[in-house]
Amino acid sequence: MAPPTARPASKPRRARVALRRAVVFVTTHCNFRCGFCEFAAGTLPRERKRHFPLEMWGPFLTEFKTLGGRELYLTGGEPLMHPQFWEMLTIAGREGLSVHRITTNGSMAKRMGEHELQLIRETVRAVQVSVDSPRAGEHDQSRGFDGSFERLSAFIVQLQRAGIMVHVSNVLTRELFARSADLIAWAHSAGVKHVNFQPCNWSANYGDYEAVEDKVRYQVPSQELDALDAALAEAHRAARRLRVTTNLPLLRRWVRAFCECQGTEEFFFNRMFRRFRCYVPHTTVYVGSDGEIFPCTLIRRVGTLRESSLRDLWLGAMQPVRDRLEKGAFWRECNSCYCDFPANVRHNLVRHPAGNAGLALRTLAYYTGRLRTY
Repeated sequence: MAPPTARPASKPRRARVALRRAVVFVTTHCNFRCGFCEFAAGTLPRERKRHFPLEMWGPFLTEFKTLGGRELYLTGGEPLMHPQFWEMLTIAGREGLSVHRITTNGSMAKRMGEHELQLIRETVRAVQVSVDSPRAGEHDQSRGFDGSFERLSAFIVQLQRAGIMVHVSNVLTRELFARSADLIAWAHSAGVKHVNFQPCNWSANYGDYEAVEDKVRYQVPSQELDALDAALAEAHRAARRLRVTTNLPLLRRWVRAFCECQGTEEFFFNRMFRRFRCYVPHTTVYVGSDGEIFPCTLIRRVGTLRESSLRDLWLGAMQPVRDRLEKGAFWRECNSCYCDFPANVRHNLVRHPAGNAGLALRTLAYYTGRLRTY
């Protein structure tokens, strides 16, 4: 009887690639002067300021939808500064695509009449307004624009009167993280139901750009991390009391490691996970204001829609990036991941539950109401 044939060693199974969403930088123009942003007015060279070409928008959306895409996230720069922004929303609605979020500085209320508000109401799930502080003077100084807080307050009222959902986003800078609980109280008084916090990162927010000079002064230094944790704990308690939803339950699990590892060779997510892999490029494409295609907002482009189809870039040029990330080989810029990190937490807990059992149980306990605070 012939001996049994040995089974060949199985290869690691690739994660499924399924395009779901596109994050589109519709413009690099902005009217504010935030010191930690690469798109700030006066920071970005004039030759790099551009709007996404309207003639490329329809074909891009058609191909995106054909590949299985369903969700759009529109950002900038200041997206409402695009001269054809409302036409872009109209085309997206005509394609039957959901605009899950528009991120804006809230300064463009005067550009919106009843037609524009109706268009947002019909095509957009939520408008996210960036707020640095609930105190007008501090916010205006951080944004480099006098009267910006007054403008965003009027903008939020205008949207809410039209029945449009408003979220608030906040960058946790060294100067203003102590205002986190006050921001929750202000959001509650303004009728805002959700606040999203994010740390200030060390790298550029856009893969093809260099980080702004002196960005480090906005980051929370290691000697102030205990104060940051206390401020976020207070904000978390305020959010629960006022029934404002936030990302604080998850953020508080990783923000200290994030801040401590900025600019180093140690990846902060390896402190949380026994096994961590990035799966965002399996579901998401980032699109620059001139049609550039990025696997992530932090990694350099893999091509452009001016030279290749979205299909070729998604299935071809982005695959080596996915292969590298599935092996756990990260870029230095990955240490600045914050926008997509919550999605990656979910991906990793689902895909590698045994290797991350402690975090999985703690996360499950929180979301089932058994763990009230971290």
